[in-house]
Amino acid sequence: MYIILIGAGAVGGHLAKTFFREGHDVVVIDSDANACSNLASNFDGLIINGDGTNIGILKEAGAEHAECLAAVTGNDKDNMIACGLAKKHYHVARTIGRVNDPVHETIFPEMGVDVPISATQIIANAIENESALVNEISLLALRGGEANLRRFRLDANSPANGKTLKDLCLPREAVVAILERESGVIIPRGDTMIEAGDCLYVIHKNEVEDALRLLLLGQAAKPPTKKSPQMRINGANAA
Repeated sequence: MYIILIGAGAVGGHLAKTFFREGHDVVVIDSDANACSNLASNFDGLIINGDGTNIGILKEAGAEHAECLAAVTGNDKDNMIACGLAKKHYHVARTIGRVNDPVHETIFPEMGVDVPISATQIIANAIENESALVNEISLLALRGGEANLRRFRLDANSPANGKTLKDLCLPREAVVAILERESGVIIPRGDTMIEAGDCLYVIHKNEVEDALRLLLLGQAAKPPTKKSPQMRINGANAA
């Protein structure tokens, strides 16, 4: 695979060395000469000291041949612009952008970023995955958030408990990909019986999210996040 990485820092450098070692063609772009020099000491691929948001630099890097461009700098604006240029001018099939500020996460897909990677969201998902009390988790956004892979954990009060999959009458824009229960993983069919304790992994369009929640959890809307307790600092309360 031909991969262009924007950013030669700790993240970009590690990715460059990993993909190069696995046999991929890797080009790294960074405007910081020192970062380029540091990476060059233990990376044999092509490194370009230049601005990854410059269309000429992207051309020099061979963007027209790239199958993937990942912008992983510490600057969200640069990451969005680099991905947008690669998508619009060079039709790069897959663009990946590092999201440093969670506030910008919803903007990335609008700017031509196929896969926004937010460390904040990854950590939040990891915390939720460790909680047995969480009945619903969004695992993966698809096509810039147009669709999702979501896990629903069903309890004894679920409207789906004791029904077959075909009896659930799921929306057309949703499909149960995997059913996980204590005995193992099941590829569900129409006659698969749903039981309390099952985890259903559902791929769905965003517009049917509430309908799924109602069918599987009996909730018309996502329950509000519990407010965190206040923190006391030097005798004063802080939210």
